[in-house]
Amino acid sequence: MKSLVGFILSVLFTFSGIAVQAQSDALSDVVSALKAGNAKALASHFDTNVEITLPNEEGFFSKAQSEQMVKEFFMKNKPNSFQLMHEGESGGNAVFGIGTLRTSGGNFRTYVYLKTANGKATVQKLKFTHE
Repeated sequence: MKSLVGFILSVLFTFSGIAVQAQSDALSDVVSALKAGNAKALASHFDTNVEITLPNEEGFFSKAQSEQMVKEFFMKNKPNSFQLMHEGESGGNAVFGIGTLRTSGGNFRTYVYLKTANGKATVQKLKFTHE
């Protein structure tokens, strides 16, 4: 009986470790895409629908709409750098990052929220707020 409980616990810890690694890798990729101003690379981590907040628009949008909106935002506000200021876990199967995106149009406080489902972390929320 003890060996069965031990086996079940080891399986659970293994899967939770995989989820944490997927979240960490995805957040790292998102940060790299923000630094580069690469909407396509950023959108590769979007969920089917994403909550987007931009200076003049906010709401829930499809993955394709969200990519286009971020692309237009980056065209108007060419990114110079991105500095991740804080990252953390939220609810066990989600991570978030908060940082500053420095652009040709000013600085934007940036918030990204990723949630893991089926071993894949996807962006659920992306917010750019002018500082």
